[in-house]
Amino acid sequence: MKIKKTTLIPIIIAIVIVGGSLFLGDALASLGFFSTDSLNKGLVGHWPLDSAHLNSTTNRVDDISGYSNHGTNVGATLTTDRYGQSNAAMSFNGTSNYVDTGNGVSLQITDRITFSAWVKIKTYDSERFIVCKGSQNPALDYYSSRFAWTTNGGVSYLYSTTYPVADVWYHVVGTYDKDSGANNRKIFINGIQENQETVTGSMSTSGSLRIGSLGGGYFTKGSISDVRIYNRVLSAAEITRLYQSYKPKLSTGTLNQKLVLDMPLRPTSEKVGSNIVTNGGFDTDTSWTKDSNWTISGGVATANGSNSNSIYQPVGLQAGKTYRYSFNYVKSSGG
Repeated sequence: MKIKKTTLIPIIIAIVIVGGSLFLGDALASLGFFSTDSLNKGLVGHWPLDSAHLNSTTNRVDDISGYSNHGTNVGATLTTDRYGQSNAAMSFNGTSNYVDTGNGVSLQITDRITFSAWVKIKTYDSERFIVCKGSQNPALDYYSSRFAWTTNGGVSYLYSTTYPVADVWYHVVGTYDKDSGANNRKIFINGIQENQETVTGSMSTSGSLRIGSLGGGYFTKGSISDVRIYNRVLSAAEITRLYQSYKPKLSTGTLNQKLVLDMPLRPTSEKVGSNIVTNGGFDTDTSWTKDSNWTISGGVATANGSNSNSIYQPVGLQAGKTYRYSFNYVKSSGG
């Protein structure tokens, strides 16, 4: 890496390969990252509901929280997520599909909890449960034309002020702290607190956690993604950050066709990650500086030869900020 010391630092990212090939589409798509720091604290269940964490043979749905609350998929299928990423969410048919994650000890939470999920409802024609523990202890669902959050078996519901629209993705979060006094139950939509109330009592430890239904009914008709459960109450700032944290590795939207890499390296924080945009792809060698052993064609850059070779393209960064990058490559031959 060569850094020229000026007010606006041009950075040269040199990829050095001996006798290998760099496949930019898949390789650099893995560059997206963001900081999670406190968003992993107290996380006892995290189901991305994507192809990387679904075994289509055994129907196992992976929990990546570290607590091994793996689920069993009953009929739900993979679909696109809120950014149009294929196989990055799960679709539920509204009549029989759900994911059962069991009732592991780490899910038997009584006093403080946060439920979080992304959901896109296909039809808002009746009550439909998004994430439900046992007999609504607690549960996120859709009821009376709004999103609802309950922690006492449905004795009372806290409603969103948002009236959701069909086929639109929403980030829905419910929090409850038995011991925090007034306004201890809250609901957030798309990172914003919309309602709160005061309730009492502990939540039940019995009953399996299900995604997409309550017991044998009230099935979600639509798509669900990135379900999380915490054994603590996330702050309003953390919930906003959770809402903003996800960025797809490679957008499929038309505005990003031929876009090699999308990683905003905003000057406000080293943790933000995401939108470096290179000046061109590997469809042609325009704007790339390369040694003679490199060839660029058809979206692939290939280096052949026994000596080290470099290929680079300047990308503007700001002085005084910390940036990170990574890349993958495919080695086709050689020792």
